[in-house]
Amino acid sequence: MAKKATIAEHIVNLLIKAQAVGETFFEFTYHPYRYIYKNLFDEIGVKESSVRSSLTRLEKKGFLERKTNNARETLFKLTDKGQLLWLKKKLKSHDMDALGDRFVLAVFDIPEKSRVVRNALRNNLKEFGFAPWQKSVWATNKDVFDLVKQYFDLVGLSDYVIILETNKSSR
Repeated sequence: MAKKATIAEHIVNLLIKAQAVGETFFEFTYHPYRYIYKNLFDEIGVKESSVRSSLTRLEKKGFLERKTNNARETLFKLTDKGQLLWLKKKLKSHDMDALGDRFVLAVFDIPEKSRVVRNALRNNLKEFGFAPWQKSVWATNKDVFDLVKQYFDLVGLSDYVIILETNKSSR
């Protein structure tokens, strides 16, 4: 049985959707509470007070940033920490489509002096559904190219990791 998503996870998913399409659209920017409440109520029947509490908790934990513009309108934005949380959950969920005969490869070269980082990278790749082809080459047949690239950009490893998508392999 699938785990039921929390109110906070629903809020983060709404903000991800908003950022993905560059939503500075009217209803979200001018009435963020109403937008979030309406969508969450339609999706899961959540009370406005529960959403308000979740927004406050997410902000205190550093996952959301609340700003007020010159017109005294409240705007919400996911912080890098919030985006990283969402990316890890999405990548660990393994609910991405299979690529068929194609593969996403992660090729990395992390110096020996950063062994802890290299081991953490391997653990993350394993959690994300990758399997080792060699010590520094890992592969998956899931459609995760963009998510993995964004993840490594956020954690500051993009100089050490190359993400490739290929449609030919001898394996």
